[in-house]
Amino acid sequence: MVTGANMFARSIGSAVGVAVFGAVANAILDASGGPNQPGAVVDAAAAVFVAVLVVGVLTAAAAFAMPRVHASKSEEEETAPLSSRP
Repeated sequence: MVTGANMFARSIGSAVGVAVFGAVANAILDASGGPNQPGAVVDAAAAVFVAVLVVGVLTAAAAFAMPRVHASKSEEEETAPLSSRP
C-alpha cells in the first residue's frame, strides 16, 4: 500500500512539475518574442533551471524542518530482523 501511494505521489509530482516548468519556459519564450529570437531558448532554459534550483532548496528546507519521530518499542520489535528477536 505504501509503495502504491509513493508511486502515485511521484506520478502526480512529475505531471505537475512538467506543467509548471513548461509554463515557465513558455512565458519566457513569449516574453522574448518566440523561439526564433536569438537567445530566447537559452533564457527560457536558464529560467527553468533557476526554478528547479528554488524548488530543490525548498524541498531540502522542508525535509530538514520535519520533526524526528522515534519509533516506539513495539514498532522497533516489529521491524527488527527475525534473527534478533527473542
